[in-house]
Amino acid sequence: MIKLEARNLHWLEPDPEFDTCVHGSVFLEIDGRLIADSVKRTDSDNWTPSGSAIQFLRALEQDHPTGEADYAQLIPCCAMPDLDNDDQLWLTSCSYGIDWQIKRSRSEFVHLFSDGTSIVTPAEEWTRAVLDLASAVLEFIDSSPERQYEPKDLPYEEIAFENYCTELRSLIKKHEQST
Repeated sequence: MIKLEARNLHWLEPDPEFDTCVHGSVFLEIDGRLIADSVKRTDSDNWTPSGSAIQFLRALEQDHPTGEADYAQLIPCCAMPDLDNDDQLWLTSCSYGIDWQIKRSRSEFVHLFSDGTSIVTPAEEWTRAVLDLASAVLEFIDSSPERQYEPKDLPYEEIAFENYCTELRSLIKKHEQST
């Protein structure tokens, strides 16, 4: 059984309208193994579920390696939408977060952890859990006031956030249709 949830979603104060990362906590338990439980952390709402949403959705389509500089963690502390030289979305992240490998096949996902253990999840069940988390993040974004941008950051930051929202919507729609 998979339990994957984004909790206490919020924008950072004192200027939440200028934040482009959805903050909160992420809870993940797979077949009784607790992988992330923000309640046990002293800074329990300092994850970036918006980063997790994109990373988990991307891992539905391609294997997620761990420990590679070009990949943000699956449950990142921070994950600022950013653009590469071709205006493609990537997430600027610090080195703090929770990460593991995910290898996919048509019928299952294999989660490989740094302690050498692995958990196999049925593809349909993992996909549904990921879609539920991503949809909660998107619903929070859509129900929030429009993002504002510092003049010095325009149009770069605005384009990065728009690319984030576009990719999030696109991946949710794509995988909703395949389930």
